[in-house]
Amino acid sequence: MSIPNRNVILTGSTGIVGSHVLYELLAERLKNICTGKIILLVRNGKDLAAYDRVVKFLTHDYLPSFLSEFTLKQKMEWIEVLDISFESNDLSKTLSQYNTLQDCQLIHVAATTDLRSIEKAYNQNLATNYQGSLNLLEACKSFISRYTYISTVYSCGIKQGILKDNYSDLVDFDFRNPYEEIKQKTERKLSELCSGLNIDLQILRPGVVLGRLIDEPKYYVPKYNVIYAFAGFFYKLLSQGIDVPIEIVVHPNVHMHMISVDYVAKTIAKVYSMSDIGELNIIPAKGLGTKYTAMLMDVIGYKNYKFVSEPHPPRNEVEAMYQMKVAPSFGTYLMEDEYQFDNSKLLNIMGENSIPALEKEYGEMIQFAKDQMFKGLE
Repeated sequence: MSIPNRNVILTGSTGIVGSHVLYELLAERLKNICTGKIILLVRNGKDLAAYDRVVKFLTHDYLPSFLSEFTLKQKMEWIEVLDISFESNDLSKTLSQYNTLQDCQLIHVAATTDLRSIEKAYNQNLATNYQGSLNLLEACKSFISRYTYISTVYSCGIKQGILKDNYSDLVDFDFRNPYEEIKQKTERKLSELCSGLNIDLQILRPGVVLGRLIDEPKYYVPKYNVIYAFAGFFYKLLSQGIDVPIEIVVHPNVHMHMISVDYVAKTIAKVYSMSDIGELNIIPAKGLGTKYTAMLMDVIGYKNYKFVSEPHPPRNEVEAMYQMKVAPSFGTYLMEDEYQFDNSKLLNIMGENSIPALEKEYGEMIQFAKDQMFKGLE
């Protein structure tokens, strides 16, 4: 049986999800499941060039064990690194070298995740998550057959009941923040444009992404944001000797929909070549309730807190800091009633019992982040 050739352009390879997608794409090639170039769009960092940033993500101590038997040279044989941003005006010119490349697909993972409801966040989301995604399509439209766009389950906005994968059927949106709004706007615009260009569009939507639960070493994640940033706020307070009373607004029936990064990456790697998958949410049917938020606080060691159901003016400087720095992003997701996802299509693809049981290792995962002092790879 012949091995399929899959050339892939990947964004976000030095990010949380994108780095793990890169690991899975490499494993496909190193284990002779498929062949094909992996073309990475990477910007130069503050201290490292684009190529060196990629090397850092392929040589650090927490590289998945399934890649440990392969040398850096073996991994890099499959990779081409382009020092350019998907937001760049020169992207079309840079990618024109691939105009004759056959069987090429785009997996667009990179995004800003600024969840604040302020003008600066709106403008950044619009420039990066919307215009940048359209810029990619324009630059690649002459040679890609499929555009796999990594969105978010929260692009549906505030909903109740049971949510299915086909967000394209939803109407009457009420968004928590510009991030959700512009992700939805991007999904719909890409659908319109890809249809006109005869390019397959996949929209894959993870929930809140946490550390690894499948591959060793477990619990690792290269950047600590969203729920980790919430935990890190209280860790930082304790490290400064601050332990004053704080009330946190939490809906009594809230359920956070979280998923491990390696499960998300394995799902993306499995479905990106499947032409019959248009929209897919990568998420457990049910989220984790308030006791897991309490467990997070207990692992961090911040005891002087109380959950309340109604917002209120800050009673002290710490509550003021929380309401200003944390609540406008992650805190908004703690304030809503439970809703669920119909993930039957996901389980049909990945296996009925494929989703790692986060609730069994949630405490260990937060403890791992605490041991790392919430400091990521970059």
